[in-house]
Amino acid sequence: SLRIQHFGEQIKGNQEFYSSNKRVAMDLNMEVIPRTLTFFVNDIEQPNYVFNIPGAVRYFAQIYYKTDSFKILSFSKLSSPMAKHPEGSFGWEYGTKWMKRASD
Repeated sequence: SLRIQHFGEQIKGNQEFYSSNKRVAMDLNMEVIPRTLTFFVNDIEQPNYVFNIPGAVRYFAQIYYKTDSFKILSFSKLSSPMAKHPEGSFGWEYGTKWMKRASD
């Protein structure tokens, strides 16, 4: 599974997107307190999201292999967030050390 990491351990649980033609979206909601960052893979909201995002952010991407690539399809401000954070999702606080939960 896809792992997210900040300070501390890698957190499992989000869907992989290593295979070709997967669409990855990030819903960065700067209009609410706490600010949130939620990931989507092929339009499916992923269970692990990040909260307490700082007021200013930068985007970057990293590729590991020479044959890897990515393409930004759009960058837009939405009128309302896509993220719902349904039951079973879990928020990880930005700026703190992340420790795996027993279910990870």
